Amino acid sequence: DFRIYAAIEFAERHDSPIYLYDSTGRLDCLHDLVSFQSWTGDGAPAASGTLIIGPYAYDHALARHTKELLGWCRDGGRIVVLEQNPGWRTRDMFGLGIEVVCHHQPYWSRCARNLICHLDRVDLQQPNHPAFCRLTPTDLAGWNRDTFVAHAMLRCERLGPEDHILLSAGMGLDTELMPVQHPELKQSHYVIMLEKTLGRGSICFCQLLAGGKCADEPVARQLLLNLMTRP
Repeated sequence: DFRIYAAIEFAERHDSPIYLYDSTGRLDCLHDLVSFQSWTGDGAPAASGTLIIGPYAYDHALARHTKELLGWCRDGGRIVVLEQNPGWRTRDMFGLGIEVVCHHQPYWSRCARNLICHLDRVDLQQPNHPAFCRLTPTDLAGWNRDTFVAHAMLRCERLGPEDHILLSAGMGLDTELMPVQHPELKQSHYVIMLEKTLGRGSICFCQLLAGGKCADEPVARQLLLNLMTRP
């Protein structure tokens, strides 16, 4: 199938600085999308703004500044954590009970219609959220190269009423009676994208392959632009 999208414009104007931590070098595609400052991973950024943690870049250098970064968020900063791999470093990101996990989908799952049971579609829970500006539910399926949109999910131990589940994926057991962790999470669904409120700021955890596919998937590029430049 062919998809046609309007060209994504360079976003030169935004209200606050954008910081980038890309220790794995996966976000070269951002240079023609938006202006940003590199963050070295030492302490918290100097001024309030948006800090983008690149794909697979949640490392020890970042984790050891958890206290400073959480304080920066509570004072109005925003952190966006792009897709990460499961492992000991992502078992409890920022000490918030958020873990990256990997579960292959059963063959009957509507969220994985490929032979190796990786996610090739997700469900949009908050269509009016600024992260999905110019995007529709049908955009979140069948991305370029291999159809995959995500390889791993989020396990959330502590969800409060001020937290918002933005994307989820069914595990193929929608009719089974399972405990519901949060009003926005359907039974038997994994969390794919979560926005956790902290004081006057927030941390958005996004397991979509937005960073890894930004070079050749227009939906990934638009999503990244939205996450970086939203009000």
